[in-house]
Amino acid sequence: MQEVKPENSIMVAGIRSAFTPQRISALIVAQAAVDATYTHSPTPKRNQLVNAMMELGEYAGHRGYETYKPVKTNKLQAAIELADTMAFILSAVAETPAEKIDDVITTLSAVCEQEYRDLESVVEDDDFNTEESNVILLAVHGLAENLGTVFSALFHLANLYCGVSPEKLIRLYEAKTILNNFRTVNGYSQGTYVKQWGSQEDNVVMAELIVANVEMEDLEGRLADLYNLVPKGKLNA
Repeated sequence: MQEVKPENSIMVAGIRSAFTPQRISALIVAQAAVDATYTHSPTPKRNQLVNAMMELGEYAGHRGYETYKPVKTNKLQAAIELADTMAFILSAVAETPAEKIDDVITTLSAVCEQEYRDLESVVEDDDFNTEESNVILLAVHGLAENLGTVFSALFHLANLYCGVSPEKLIRLYEAKTILNNFRTVNGYSQGTYVKQWGSQEDNVVMAELIVANVEMEDLEGRLADLYNLVPKGKLNA
């Protein structure tokens, strides 16, 4: 895998607006760095792709697919679930044996680069239809067969049903890694971090900052400013 320094892996100059092997390598390095900060190691070890499948289920929930509940959609929250799905896929790729990872990255880029470019202009379709269901199922199937198919499906779901371009989806993913680090630094593992910021959860606040085009290098500072305004009396369950 092409060497990318961890401290620069969130924003590598010259590789935005593309889904090249270098861009994918940078995302993998960033995700591996985040994963390395987790102190809790479950036994047995959790399968990252199963976690990705669970996030796709949460996406479907925010798109109103639960049969026995009134239809209630939240596009921004749905897009966040797609970003979380991406995180678990990148974690799975990061665990690939060293002798195989370059081939995996090359395949991902070959399968998804054109999709990335084709979908950069948002063509949102808010209707529930068979196509969306099929794309969700394609993504789930791809988790077992072809991760390139999953990325293509994520790009389609984000664009058509959340109004989020592939680049904006990647920015949401990058922002979520920053938020996860912010949570860790502020006591998430110890149970002292407050996830509910007024009427919204922290990940929705983060996503709204990204939609408002806050620069990635400014995001942690903006999160800190807003978190300082959150009452700390009621902690997470």
